[in-house]
This record gives sequence, structure tokens and C-alpha cells, in this order.
Amino acid sequence: VQENGEAGIDYLNELEVLPDLIVLDLNMPSMGGLEFLQRIKKSEQWNHIPSLVLTTSDHHKDRLDSFRNGAAGDFVKPLSLKEYESILSTITQYWAQSRMPE
Repeated sequence: VQENGEAGIDYLNELEVLPDLIVLDLNMPSMGGLEFLQRIKKSEQWNHIPSLVLTTSDHHKDRLDSFRNGAAGDFVKPLSLKEYESILSTITQYWAQSRMPE
């Protein structure tokens, strides 16, 4: 877990084994989620990693911008912990069963 996009890029640069999935928020300080998404999707090293947007924004433009920049999915953060856990469970189940190239 990284607090902003710059820290996320630094973290990815340090990894020996890349993650199978990136979950990001559009509203991050310093480097926002959309800029982070643009940077990883332009990188040959990281552009294959599916990226999900989990955000408080329900604006149509934000969703379009996310998908236009390579997001694999978009989820609005719920207000309750139970709903949040449900979304995380759905994401986990889907990506655990999704077949990725090796």
C-alpha cells in the first residue's frame, strides 16, 4: 500500500516480482491516480498489469478517463465497511479465477 502515485512508481521500480494486479485511487496526493495509471500503461515493464480504480468519485468523466487510460475496472468506494469488504471479495474472487498470460 502506497500513499500516492509517486510512491507507487518508486515501489514498482524496487520490486523483483511484479504484482498480478494494481488497485488505485483517483484522488491521491502528489501524483493522482489518473497520472499514475497513464504512467504505468505507457511503461513496457508494467503496462500488462491489470489496474483497477477504487475511488470515491462517481463522475462519468472520471470513469471514462480511467478506461481510456487502460483501467481494467472501476469501483466506487462504499461508505460502510461491509460493502467495502464485499467489493474486495468480488475483486479477489474474479482475479483469482481470471487466467493471465504467464
